[in-house]
Amino acid sequence: MRHWGSVVASALAVLQLSTQGAMGDDLGTEWLFARGTPQEGLIVEAASMPPSTDRVDLPHRVLEPNMPLWYRRALEIPEGSALLVHADDGAQVFVDGQRLANHARWFPVPDASRGIVRRFREVTVRVLNNAMRGGLTSVRIVPASMIDRSPPDREPLPAGLAPVESARFREQMPGPGQSCNFTAWADSQGGWDTFARLASTMAEAPHDFSVGVGDLVDDGSNPAAWRAFIRTVTPLARRVPVVAIAGNHDYDGFYNDLRARQYLDLFRPGGRAPWFAWSCGVVRLAAIDLNMEFPLGISEASPQGLWLKREMGSDAWRRASWRILLVHQPPYSRSWTGYDGDEATRHVVHRLVTHGELDLVIAGHSHAYEHLTVPVGRRLLHVLITGGAGGTLEAPRAADEGPDRVILAHHFVRARATRDRFAVEAIDVDGRLNDRWQVAR
Repeated sequence: MRHWGSVVASALAVLQLSTQGAMGDDLGTEWLFARGTPQEGLIVEAASMPPSTDRVDLPHRVLEPNMPLWYRRALEIPEGSALLVHADDGAQVFVDGQRLANHARWFPVPDASRGIVRRFREVTVRVLNNAMRGGLTSVRIVPASMIDRSPPDREPLPAGLAPVESARFREQMPGPGQSCNFTAWADSQGGWDTFARLASTMAEAPHDFSVGVGDLVDDGSNPAAWRAFIRTVTPLARRVPVVAIAGNHDYDGFYNDLRARQYLDLFRPGGRAPWFAWSCGVVRLAAIDLNMEFPLGISEASPQGLWLKREMGSDAWRRASWRILLVHQPPYSRSWTGYDGDEATRHVVHRLVTHGELDLVIAGHSHAYEHLTVPVGRRLLHVLITGGAGGTLEAPRAADEGPDRVILAHHFVRARATRDRFAVEAIDVDGRLNDRWQVAR
C-alpha cells in the first residue's frame, strides 16, 4: 500500500496544475507523468500511481515497451460529458479515483455526487504500452451524447479470409511433402494506398497463401479502420487464402481483459483463440499472440502456453521440413534506435529452440525489412521482419557490422520452400527485388 503522504502530495501537485477543461479546450498541457512497473499487474486503483513532479505535454511518447505509464491532471468537466482518450496501446481512465467504463475510446464521466460541489475533477490515465514507443496521445472532453453505442456495421468477409481450421482453407493447402509458396507482410497499419499496391503485386503471382503478421490496422477500436483493411485486402483474398495475425495495434485499446474483440470477431469467429497452426506442404507454421498477457509474454501454464507445448511435440511439427513461428513482436531487431527486439519473444523463442526444432521466426512491429541470423543454443536461427506494408517507416539507424540485412522500404516478402531449400525474396512497393537469400539443408 502506498504511503498516504505520497498520495496527498500527488493530489496537491495535481491541483496546482493548469485546470482548464471546458469542452473544446486544449487538454494537452501540464500533465503529471510517472512510469509504473510491470509488477503492478493488469487491474489497479488510481491511488497506485507513483508520486511524481514531472510534467509533460501531449502527445507524449516514450520508448518504454511493456510498461504502464501514468498521467494525472485536474480538469473542469461539465455534467453529461465523456472523455475521448487516445493512447498506445489503450488506457484505463479514472475520475476522482473511480475507474470509468469504456465504449471504444469513449469514457462517460459520472456526474459528481449529490451534495458535493466540485468544479474540478481529478483525471488519471494509465496507459499500457506494449508497443516500442508509446504513451498518451490526447484527451478531449466531449458530450456523452456523441457516443455511438450501436453495433458497428461489418462488411462481409471475402472467402479467402476463412480461418485456417476451416475445410475451405485446408483444401487449398499443398499436401505432405509438396512445396509451399507464400507471401508475408506486416504493419499495413492505415497506410492503405501503399498496402493496396503491395497487395496488387502479391495477387499477380500464384502462391498458396498470404499472411499478415500483425498491426493490420492502426486502431483496433475503430470499426472504420477494419472496414478499410477488409476493402484493401479483398483483391488479394480473392486470389489466395489470407491469414491475419493480431498485433498490439489490433487490440481494442482497452486492456481490462486483453481481448482483441474486433479482430477475433472478424478472423477468429466462434470462440477461436488468436493462436493456431497449420501445414502447407513441407512447412509447418505456428502463430502466437503475446499481447494477451501483461507483462507481454506467454506463461507456460496458460492455455496458449500449453497449446504451444503440444504443438511443438506434435507429429505435424516434428515431420515438417521447415518449422516457422509467426509472431508480431520480433525476438531481435536492428532497425529501431533503442529497440533490439522484445525480451518476451526471445524468452518464448529460446524455450522453443530448447524443447523443439525451430528454423525461422517471421515478425513485424519494426517498420522495416530485416533478415537477421542469430545463434540460439546450437542452432542458427533466422529472423525475418517484414513490417513495411504501409505504416510509417523507421528512422535511419547506424548499421552494425555483420551479415544482417536491414532495408527501410515498404515491401512484402515472398517465400518458396521445398524439402531441402527455403528461399526468400523481398519485393518493394514498385515491384523491385530488394533482397534475396536462401537456406539449404
